[in-house]
Amino acid sequence: MKIDIFENGITAWKESILVLEKILNGEVDFSNYRRFIINLQSGLELLFKKMLFDKNEFMIFSFDKFQDKVLKEYKNSTKEGKSIFEYVASKNKQLPHTVNFKESYQRLVYLYNMDCFNEEIIANLLKLENLRNNLVHFEVDIDEEVVSSLAKLLLDCDEIFQENIDEYGWGNNYILENTRCMINKKDLNINKLISENVINQQILNEFKNEAGSFVEIDINDYELIAEIIQHQSSNIKLSKDELIRRIEMLVRHGYIEENYYNFSYGNDDMDSITVIEITDKFKSC
Repeated sequence: MKIDIFENGITAWKESILVLEKILNGEVDFSNYRRFIINLQSGLELLFKKMLFDKNEFMIFSFDKFQDKVLKEYKNSTKEGKSIFEYVASKNKQLPHTVNFKESYQRLVYLYNMDCFNEEIIANLLKLENLRNNLVHFEVDIDEEVVSSLAKLLLDCDEIFQENIDEYGWGNNYILENTRCMINKKDLNINKLISENVINQQILNEFKNEAGSFVEIDINDYELIAEIIQHQSSNIKLSKDELIRRIEMLVRHGYIEENYYNFSYGNDDMDSITVIEITDKFKSC
Protein backbone atom coordinates (compact mmCIF):
# COMPACT_ATOMS: atom_id res chain seq x y z
CA MET A 1 0.00 0.00 0.00
CA LYS A 2 1.36 3.38 -1.03
CA ILE A 3 0.98 6.23 1.45
CA ASP A 4 1.77 9.59 -0.12
CA ILE A 5 3.22 12.61 1.62
CA PHE A 6 -0.18 14.25 2.17
CA GLU A 7 -1.80 11.12 3.63
CA ASN A 8 1.22 10.62 5.85
CA GLY A 9 1.14 14.21 7.07
CA ILE A 10 -2.61 14.49 7.54
CA THR A 11 -2.67 11.30 9.62
CA ALA A 12 -0.20 12.76 12.14
CA TRP A 13 -1.99 16.13 11.97
CA LYS A 14 -5.39 14.60 12.81
CA GLU A 15 -3.84 12.60 15.65
CA SER A 16 -2.37 15.78 17.16
CA ILE A 17 -5.82 17.40 17.06
CA LEU A 18 -7.50 14.40 18.71
CA VAL A 19 -4.91 14.33 21.50
CA LEU A 20 -5.19 18.09 22.07
CA GLU A 21 -8.94 17.65 22.45
CA LYS A 22 -8.29 15.06 25.16
CA ILE A 23 -5.99 17.49 26.98
CA LEU A 24 -8.57 20.28 26.75
CA ASN A 25 -11.14 17.87 28.17
CA GLY A 26 -9.15 17.21 31.32
CA GLU A 27 -6.88 14.30 30.32
CA VAL A 28 -3.75 16.22 31.21
CA ASP A 29 -1.16 13.44 31.44
CA PHE A 30 2.35 12.83 30.13
CA SER A 31 1.24 10.35 27.46
CA ASN A 32 -1.14 12.84 25.86
CA TYR A 33 1.39 15.69 25.98
CA ARG A 34 4.01 13.49 24.36
CA ARG A 35 1.68 12.31 21.61
CA PHE A 36 0.46 15.86 20.98
CA ILE A 37 3.93 17.35 20.61
CA ILE A 38 5.40 14.54 18.52
CA ASN A 39 2.41 14.22 16.18
CA LEU A 40 2.09 18.00 15.81
CA GLN A 41 5.74 18.36 14.81
CA SER A 42 5.58 15.36 12.46
CA GLY A 43 2.34 16.47 10.83
CA LEU A 44 3.57 20.03 10.29
CA GLU A 45 6.89 18.91 8.81
CA LEU A 46 5.21 16.60 6.29
CA LEU A 47 2.52 19.11 5.31
CA PHE A 48 5.13 21.85 4.89
CA LYS A 49 7.04 19.45 2.62
CA LYS A 50 3.81 18.91 0.70
CA MET A 51 3.56 22.67 0.18
CA LEU A 52 7.16 22.75 -1.05
CA PHE A 53 6.58 19.77 -3.33
CA ASP A 54 3.57 21.49 -4.91
CA LYS A 55 5.72 24.51 -5.69
CA ASN A 56 8.77 22.61 -6.95
CA GLU A 57 9.67 19.01 -6.15
CA PHE A 58 13.37 19.95 -6.03
CA MET A 59 12.63 22.03 -2.94
CA ILE A 60 11.87 19.09 -0.66
CA PHE A 61 15.49 17.92 -0.90
CA SER A 62 18.29 19.08 1.36
CA PHE A 63 20.92 21.35 -0.18
CA ASP A 64 23.67 19.36 1.53
CA LYS A 65 25.51 17.42 -1.19
CA PHE A 66 22.78 18.64 -3.55
CA GLN A 67 24.83 18.26 -6.73
CA ASP A 68 26.28 14.87 -5.79
CA LYS A 69 23.03 13.25 -4.71
CA VAL A 70 19.94 15.03 -5.99
CA LEU A 71 21.06 16.07 -9.47
CA LYS A 72 22.68 12.69 -10.09
CA GLU A 73 19.43 10.86 -9.34
CA TYR A 74 17.41 13.32 -11.42
CA LYS A 75 19.80 12.83 -14.34
CA ASN A 76 19.49 9.04 -14.16
CA SER A 77 15.71 9.14 -13.75
CA THR A 78 15.36 11.44 -16.77
CA LYS A 79 17.34 9.00 -18.93
CA GLU A 80 14.85 6.27 -18.03
CA GLY A 81 11.81 8.51 -18.48
CA LYS A 82 10.79 8.23 -14.84
CA SER A 83 10.24 10.60 -11.97
CA ILE A 84 12.96 10.58 -9.35
CA PHE A 85 10.56 8.81 -6.97
CA GLU A 86 9.78 6.07 -9.50
CA TYR A 87 13.46 5.73 -10.39
CA VAL A 88 14.80 5.22 -6.85
CA ALA A 89 11.97 2.78 -6.11
CA SER A 90 12.74 0.72 -9.23
CA LYS A 91 16.42 0.56 -8.25
CA ASN A 92 15.70 -0.20 -4.57
CA LYS A 93 17.60 2.95 -3.68
CA GLN A 94 16.88 5.59 -1.07
CA LEU A 95 15.77 9.11 -1.89
CA PRO A 96 18.35 11.84 -1.29
CA HIS A 97 17.88 13.45 2.11
CA THR A 98 14.82 15.68 2.35
CA VAL A 99 14.64 18.90 4.34
CA ASN A 100 14.29 18.80 8.10
CA PHE A 101 11.52 20.52 10.08
CA LYS A 102 13.17 23.94 10.34
CA GLU A 103 14.27 23.93 6.69
CA SER A 104 10.77 23.00 5.55
CA TYR A 105 9.09 26.12 6.91
CA GLN A 106 12.11 28.42 6.44
CA ARG A 107 12.09 27.74 2.70
CA LEU A 108 8.41 28.63 2.55
CA VAL A 109 8.99 31.79 4.60
CA TYR A 110 12.23 33.11 3.08
CA LEU A 111 12.55 31.55 -0.39
CA TYR A 112 8.88 31.91 -1.31
CA ASN A 113 8.15 34.97 0.87
CA MET A 114 4.94 33.50 2.27
CA ASP A 115 3.70 36.27 4.54
CA CYS A 116 1.09 33.96 6.15
CA PHE A 117 3.97 32.90 8.40
CA ASN A 118 4.07 35.83 10.81
CA GLU A 119 6.61 36.30 13.60
CA GLU A 120 4.40 34.63 16.20
CA ILE A 121 3.99 31.49 14.07
CA ILE A 122 7.73 31.28 13.39
CA ALA A 123 8.50 31.68 17.11
CA ASN A 124 6.00 28.94 18.01
CA LEU A 125 7.43 26.62 15.34
CA LEU A 126 10.87 27.05 16.89
CA LYS A 127 9.38 26.43 20.33
CA LEU A 128 7.75 23.24 19.06
CA GLU A 129 11.04 22.00 17.60
CA ASN A 130 12.89 22.60 20.87
CA LEU A 131 10.13 20.91 22.90
CA ARG A 132 10.10 17.89 20.62
CA ASN A 133 13.89 17.51 20.74
CA ASN A 134 14.00 17.85 24.53
CA LEU A 135 11.11 15.42 24.91
CA VAL A 136 12.71 12.76 22.73
CA HIS A 137 16.28 13.13 23.99
CA PHE A 138 15.99 14.32 27.61
CA GLU A 139 13.11 15.94 29.48
CA VAL A 140 10.68 18.80 29.08
CA ASP A 141 8.76 21.22 31.29
CA ILE A 142 5.22 21.91 30.09
CA ASP A 143 2.95 24.60 31.49
CA GLU A 144 -0.15 26.48 30.34
CA GLU A 145 1.95 28.94 28.30
CA VAL A 146 3.34 26.03 26.29
CA VAL A 147 -0.09 24.48 25.79
CA SER A 148 -1.55 27.82 24.71
CA SER A 149 1.29 28.51 22.26
CA LEU A 150 1.09 25.12 20.58
CA ALA A 151 -2.72 25.14 20.49
CA LYS A 152 -2.62 28.58 18.84
CA LEU A 153 0.01 27.29 16.39
CA LEU A 154 -2.34 24.46 15.46
CA LEU A 155 -5.13 26.92 14.60
CA ASP A 156 -2.76 29.18 12.64
CA CYS A 157 -1.39 26.31 10.58
CA ASP A 158 -4.90 25.02 9.92
CA GLU A 159 -5.59 28.33 8.14
CA ILE A 160 -2.31 28.09 6.20
CA PHE A 161 -3.12 24.58 4.99
CA GLN A 162 -6.65 25.49 4.00
CA GLU A 163 -5.27 28.28 1.82
CA ASN A 164 -2.29 26.44 0.34
CA ILE A 165 -2.96 22.68 0.06
CA ASP A 166 -5.62 21.66 -2.43
CA GLU A 167 -6.09 18.22 -0.92
CA TYR A 168 -6.72 19.72 2.50
CA GLY A 169 -10.16 20.80 1.33
CA TRP A 170 -11.48 24.32 1.65
CA GLY A 171 -13.59 24.54 4.78
CA ASN A 172 -12.82 20.95 5.80
CA ASN A 173 -13.41 21.08 9.53
CA TYR A 174 -10.66 18.95 11.06
CA ILE A 175 -10.92 20.97 14.29
CA LEU A 176 -14.18 20.93 16.24
CA GLU A 177 -15.76 24.32 16.90
CA ASN A 178 -15.76 23.64 20.63
CA THR A 179 -12.00 23.04 20.45
CA ARG A 180 -11.50 26.31 18.60
CA CYS A 181 -13.51 28.17 21.24
CA MET A 182 -11.47 26.71 24.11
CA ILE A 183 -8.18 27.60 22.39
CA ASN A 184 -9.32 31.12 21.56
CA LYS A 185 -10.22 31.76 25.20
CA LYS A 186 -6.45 31.63 25.80
CA ASP A 187 -7.01 30.31 29.33
CA LEU A 188 -5.50 26.86 29.20
CA ASN A 189 -4.35 26.65 32.80
CA ILE A 190 -3.49 23.01 33.45
CA ASN A 191 -5.17 22.84 36.86
CA LYS A 192 -8.25 24.53 35.47
CA LEU A 193 -8.49 22.01 32.63
CA ILE A 194 -8.31 19.19 35.17
CA SER A 195 -10.60 20.55 37.87
CA GLU A 196 -13.35 21.82 35.56
CA ASN A 197 -13.72 18.52 33.72
CA VAL A 198 -16.90 16.71 34.75
CA ILE A 199 -15.36 13.22 34.67
CA ASN A 200 -12.45 14.28 36.87
CA GLN A 201 -14.92 15.86 39.30
CA GLN A 202 -16.91 12.63 39.46
CA ILE A 203 -13.79 10.60 40.24
CA LEU A 204 -12.63 13.00 42.94
CA ASN A 205 -16.08 13.11 44.52
CA GLU A 206 -15.94 9.32 44.86
CA PHE A 207 -12.85 9.73 47.04
CA LYS A 208 -14.62 12.40 49.07
CA ASN A 209 -17.86 10.45 49.54
CA GLU A 210 -16.39 6.95 49.95
CA ALA A 211 -13.29 7.73 52.04
CA GLY A 212 -13.71 4.53 54.05
CA SER A 213 -13.19 2.47 50.92
CA PHE A 214 -9.67 3.77 50.39
CA VAL A 215 -7.98 2.69 53.63
CA GLU A 216 -4.75 0.69 53.73
CA ILE A 217 -4.38 0.74 49.94
CA ASP A 218 -1.18 1.64 48.09
CA ILE A 219 -1.79 4.92 46.27
CA ASN A 220 0.17 3.54 43.30
CA ASP A 221 -2.16 0.57 42.95
CA TYR A 222 -4.24 2.37 40.33
CA GLU A 223 -5.87 -0.84 39.14
CA LEU A 224 -7.30 -1.67 42.57
CA ILE A 225 -8.47 1.91 43.10
CA ALA A 226 -10.20 1.84 39.70
CA GLU A 227 -11.95 -1.42 40.62
CA ILE A 228 -13.26 0.13 43.84
CA ILE A 229 -14.56 3.21 42.06
CA GLN A 230 -16.26 1.16 39.36
CA HIS A 231 -17.91 -0.96 42.07
CA GLN A 232 -19.07 2.08 44.07
CA SER A 233 -20.24 4.35 41.23
CA SER A 234 -22.58 3.86 38.31
CA ASN A 235 -22.10 7.47 37.13
CA ILE A 236 -18.55 7.17 35.80
CA LYS A 237 -18.82 5.81 32.27
CA LEU A 238 -15.19 4.94 31.59
CA SER A 239 -13.45 1.71 30.73
CA LYS A 240 -11.14 0.38 33.41
CA ASP A 241 -8.02 1.37 31.46
CA GLU A 242 -9.33 4.91 30.92
CA LEU A 243 -10.20 5.21 34.60
CA ILE A 244 -6.72 4.01 35.61
CA ARG A 245 -5.13 6.69 33.43
CA ARG A 246 -7.31 9.39 34.98
CA ILE A 247 -6.52 8.27 38.53
CA GLU A 248 -2.77 8.22 37.81
CA MET A 249 -3.06 11.72 36.32
CA LEU A 250 -4.93 13.06 39.37
CA VAL A 251 -2.31 11.58 41.71
CA ARG A 252 0.57 13.04 39.70
CA HIS A 253 -1.02 16.50 39.65
CA GLY A 254 -1.62 16.48 43.40
CA TYR A 255 -5.40 16.07 43.53
CA ILE A 256 -5.19 12.74 45.35
CA GLU A 257 -2.69 11.89 48.09
CA GLU A 258 -1.90 9.23 50.65
CA ASN A 259 -2.11 10.37 54.30
CA TYR A 260 -1.14 8.64 57.53
CA TYR A 261 -3.27 8.95 60.66
CA ASN A 262 -2.13 7.88 64.14
CA PHE A 263 -4.58 6.61 66.72
CA SER A 264 -4.46 5.19 70.23
CA TYR A 265 -6.11 2.12 71.72
CA GLY A 266 -6.64 4.00 75.00
CA ASN A 267 -3.34 2.98 76.50
CA ASP A 268 0.24 3.55 75.48
CA ASP A 269 -0.18 1.49 72.31
CA MET A 270 -0.24 3.53 69.09
CA ASP A 271 -1.03 2.51 65.57
CA SER A 272 -1.54 4.20 62.22
CA ILE A 273 -3.58 3.77 59.07
CA THR A 274 -3.09 5.04 55.54
CA VAL A 275 -5.97 6.74 53.74
CA ILE A 276 -6.12 7.80 50.13
CA GLU A 277 -8.10 11.02 49.87
CA ILE A 278 -8.54 14.17 47.86
CA THR A 279 -6.41 17.21 48.65
CA ASP A 280 -7.30 20.83 49.23
CA LYS A 281 -6.39 21.40 45.60
CA PHE A 282 -9.80 19.96 44.64
CA LYS A 283 -11.69 21.15 47.71
CA SER A 284 -10.81 24.76 46.84
CA CYS A 285 -12.01 24.49 43.24
